[in-house]
Amino acid sequence: MACTVKHWSTSPSIHSSPPPAFEHISTTAFSQQHALHCLQVQPLKQPRFSVSRSSTYRSSLFSVPTVRGQRSGGFIRGFEVGSSGVRSRRVSLTMAALPGLFPHADSIVVKTMEFLLAFSGPLQMYNEATGKNMGYAKFASALGKDNKAMVPSRVGMLSIYIVAAGLASVFLAYAVGFLPLSSLLESIGASGAASFLDQAVAASDDRLLLVAAALSVHFVKRSVEVLFLHRFSGSMSVGDAVTISTSYSLQVVLLLYSQLLSADIEAPSPDTKYLGVAVFLIGLTGNFYHHWILANLRKDGQKKYVVPHGGLFGLFVCPHYVFEVIDFVGMALISQTVYGWCMVSFATLYLTGRGIATKNWYKKNVDGFPQQRSVILPGIF
Repeated sequence: MACTVKHWSTSPSIHSSPPPAFEHISTTAFSQQHALHCLQVQPLKQPRFSVSRSSTYRSSLFSVPTVRGQRSGGFIRGFEVGSSGVRSRRVSLTMAALPGLFPHADSIVVKTMEFLLAFSGPLQMYNEATGKNMGYAKFASALGKDNKAMVPSRVGMLSIYIVAAGLASVFLAYAVGFLPLSSLLESIGASGAASFLDQAVAASDDRLLLVAAALSVHFVKRSVEVLFLHRFSGSMSVGDAVTISTSYSLQVVLLLYSQLLSADIEAPSPDTKYLGVAVFLIGLTGNFYHHWILANLRKDGQKKYVVPHGGLFGLFVCPHYVFEVIDFVGMALISQTVYGWCMVSFATLYLTGRGIATKNWYKKNVDGFPQQRSVILPGIF
């Protein structure tokens, strides 16, 4: 039985370097035995395509060691060798969004949340800047007059962070081998999720641990600050507490999920995970320092607000917001996923709107507040 192997037509966007045996293949009749011997095309655990610098592709099925391929409609058509001879097969591709990022996660859940973050960021910024504020801190008292359900500020703020802190910490404990999470999932019938976790974690490098550690440290720190550092004198809307807590929890779960989907893919170039760790620690430290300054502005029992001073308060209205954005930038640099940068976009826009509202509040309620202080970037707003 004979089969025919022909040249592939070359797509201008795909450039690959084949083994020498494939450089001059022309239309030739092969026996099935010769085809199996020469083509040597087999499924791979970690498939790769060699491509042009302008785009990055990966195959979800197998790679084909040949010099020519034709890409159309998100697929490459290649050869598969089996007991029935040589046949063509389409290979699905995933294209990276930007240089320095992993290929976009092929998940409708992740993509939906990315869209929601991108859409809701400008909306939240607008709402905060125009007085439609989330009901916590300085902006909670007006909501109480509208007969909305309220809880003490410390309880409400703790509920915002504690669930996300727990989720990130549980995953981190599992990833380092302290918690048999996959066994627990199997015991409740979620064997598919358990298998996915085990395989993805096994294929991951230290990037997954760094992302999980950053999320855990960020939200555990915020929970500890609520319990032991911040001074509260008011109440918080129950509805807003639930909304923010749910948002943070989803962001933790989906950032980790995006990372797991990228577990067996070669690291992007440049690899910024260690730079991200440094940026994250700068943001974390700066945020804590300015929270400490705010906590010590008022004496015990004092409810009246004063003009903040010290640290970078002479330059920014809310330098703790600035460093929180830096904190999220660090996480995105560690993660190098599209979802990580969507989180940065949302945090930046939301905290910018919150900073504008805070500046307006200070100007209205605190005598002598400096007008020149910036919100996020010096000289803006």
